[in-house]
Amino acid sequence: MTYRPLSHQSYDRSHFALLFQVEDRHFWFRARNQVIATVVKRLTANLPRGYRVLEIGCGTGNVLRVLERVCISGTVVGMDLFAEGLKYAQQRTSAALVQGDIHHPPFASEFNIIGLFDVLEHLPDDRQVLHALKGMLQENGILP
Repeated sequence: MTYRPLSHQSYDRSHFALLFQVEDRHFWFRARNQVIATVVKRLTANLPRGYRVLEIGCGTGNVLRVLERVCISGTVVGMDLFAEGLKYAQQRTSAALVQGDIHHPPFASEFNIIGLFDVLEHLPDDRQVLHALKGMLQENGILP
């Protein structure tokens, strides 16, 4: 399949403000965050201190702050295509935030865990993206 870069028209940026307002109270986001926290806590339990976790498509930082809370012995980084989402994420987390495209990630180092929560299903070629992300993982790294 031919690579089609993400465009800034692929997501309505006005959604960030609404998401930021409802994510803390809405049952679906709260329940999903509990599941993510449980899974990531188990995945990081045996990792050495200083492990690295990347959330791609971190948006408003709703999941990113959960990752930061659970990954206390590691470093958590959030990446999003949209600066608008990252502005909201800055209000929720102290994790490093990077604006970048999933097809051209701006990282030289590898990660132990890379998460894409509500992102992969919106990409035109999920297999290509997963293959590219595999190259960003350390040996025995995890894409939950």
